Amino acid sequence: MNWFDSLAFVSSAPKATAILKQEPEDFYVDETLSFPLTGSGEHLYVQIEKRQMNTEFLIKILSKKLGVKSQTIGVAGLKDRQGVTRQWLSFQGVTPEQLDIVIEDEPDIRIIDYQWNQKKLRRGAIAHNYFKLCLKQFRGDKAEVENRLNYIKISGFPNYFGPQRFGIQEGNINKARAVLSGELKPKRREQKYFFLSAARSYLFNQTLSLRLSDQQWLIPMSGDLMNLQGSTRFFACDIVDENIISRLEQQDIHITGPLMGRQGWMTKHDALNFEKACLSEQDVWLKQLQQTDIDSDRRALRALCENLSWFWQEDALVLEFQLAAGMYATSLLREIIDYSETENIKLSL
Repeated sequence: MNWFDSLAFVSSAPKATAILKQEPEDFYVDETLSFPLTGSGEHLYVQIEKRQMNTEFLIKILSKKLGVKSQTIGVAGLKDRQGVTRQWLSFQGVTPEQLDIVIEDEPDIRIIDYQWNQKKLRRGAIAHNYFKLCLKQFRGDKAEVENRLNYIKISGFPNYFGPQRFGIQEGNINKARAVLSGELKPKRREQKYFFLSAARSYLFNQTLSLRLSDQQWLIPMSGDLMNLQGSTRFFACDIVDENIISRLEQQDIHITGPLMGRQGWMTKHDALNFEKACLSEQDVWLKQLQQTDIDSDRRALRALCENLSWFWQEDALVLEFQLAAGMYATSLLREIIDYSETENIKLSL
């Protein structure tokens, strides 16, 4: 059992089993941008469908063939290698005709749409990701699985960072430890932040897991920071009253967990004491993160799943749903089914 598998569940670990990504088409993702395209401007937006190719490799291919620097290509988010995924990229000084030519000999890349826009595509500009997943060789109690699905449809699921955030065999955590201690000094700034983000994600997951174990992930504490649904806004819950409890039940607000940075702790009172106790064994990491130039932040403990539906297809379970940017399908799946991936298919960044 790896570290991610050991994290707490809402109730208990699922008993039903299945295989994910037996074929690339079993894992389909399509992103929707968070803003409308203007239809005019100097930036060419391209919706691309790729098969068995992660975003970084796609950018590497296109930058080389087009003769442009990879940093000039805009992207809203990273997609996994294994699967069939659609996403938007932006280019400046590139025409549709040029792109058509360079992908002629790339059978795993297909252009879906072209649009023009006035500004470069930036990271995080995603409204949601649509998923269609096929879990094959299902073994278990279908009724029990449907009970778990109905719970998630109504109440959401723990907003863990998925295992792909931590790399193969959690290698990003080891690199984060080396960066924080000064043993590793990445040449690129974004690479440094990528590893530090893995450290913050690890600490968040640990806090959420312990709050789940104590059955406190949906029960507010004094001093909690609350996140307004569908926004990046937060407010302090100094006193837990009926209004706070009601808004949590209505999913208007969410309790948050720490993304540690230079400002240190952002909670107070009981919530602060709980978080410090959760991470008491990570004191060195906490102090090192406070010495970086990364701002402290918060992340909702609960993730909501939009338009969740499912059907059975012989020995397979097919799921369709939407998740907001930053939420992980793997974190949803682990609450439903004990899935594994075929040996030649692994999650990758």
